[in-house]
Amino acid sequence: MAWTVVDSRRVLSAREQQILEMIAAGLSAKEVADQIGIAPRTVDRHVEHIRLKLCARNRVHMITQAMLDGVLDLNIAGDTYVAPSPMVQPSAKRAHWQVPRHRPSRIG
Repeated sequence: MAWTVVDSRRVLSAREQQILEMIAAGLSAKEVADQIGIAPRTVDRHVEHIRLKLCARNRVHMITQAMLDGVLDLNIAGDTYVAPSPMVQPSAKRAHWQVPRHRPSRIG
């Protein structure tokens, strides 16, 4: 059976949307369950349904997919999303990107 999602926002129930937002904010299934008064296993089932509806491979992909689809707002808990700075910085002396290198130490 193939799933075709036209608009993910119409597919998620209100409870699934609530759980998606809480998981995206970093709460565990147990913490979500305690806050909304359901069993942790029920939260896990909701997460699995959300993951399948968004065609995601895992929870991280589920959150990413939800943000890309516009299902999940980047302004969670009042914090404004700021893109992380790149780990690789351009070298001032060279025109190419320089990646820090680590040399293995010789044991003598």
